[in-house]
Amino acid sequence: MNVAIFGFMGVGKSSVGRLVAEALGLEFVDLDETIVADAGKEIPEIFKERGEEGFRKLEKEATRMIAARDGVVIACGGGTVLDEDNLEALRGNSRMILLTADPETILRRVEADGDTRPLLSVEEKVEPIARLLGERMPRYLKAADKAVDTGGKTQAQVAREIIEYLREGG
Repeated sequence: MNVAIFGFMGVGKSSVGRLVAEALGLEFVDLDETIVADAGKEIPEIFKERGEEGFRKLEKEATRMIAARDGVVIACGGGTVLDEDNLEALRGNSRMILLTADPETILRRVEADGDTRPLLSVEEKVEPIARLLGERMPRYLKAADKAVDTGGKTQAQVAREIIEYLREGG
């Protein structure tokens, strides 16, 4: 059994995923890091050279390979579970954990990380985050076995909540 942690950018997928994996004695895999390693290029370069379609193809291949393994905590990219093939591959052998946060919290975290995504290169940043989050949330919720709001919580608190859920048979 795997644990797939997904959600919008800035909700803590990678940080929390590492803590969950360590606590449960499982391997941790960051899907975006896997794509970068496989392609030999950073994600912005992949998008520039291959477009979103090219990136999504690499993402689909990596998702299929990682989801077929067992005993892995997978930090998914923000759009991974929006693809039906990816979702099916993950659901086959994973507990699906959605991490959420409000748009202001997401913006604060992403800016603190020094993130320079195109979405954040506009003057009004909260509105595009809120709009995209609103578009994705119904599909995120449908994919989730459990949703955890990360707002106002430390990464350790979020990880503990996930671990308790899994240990209770979730």
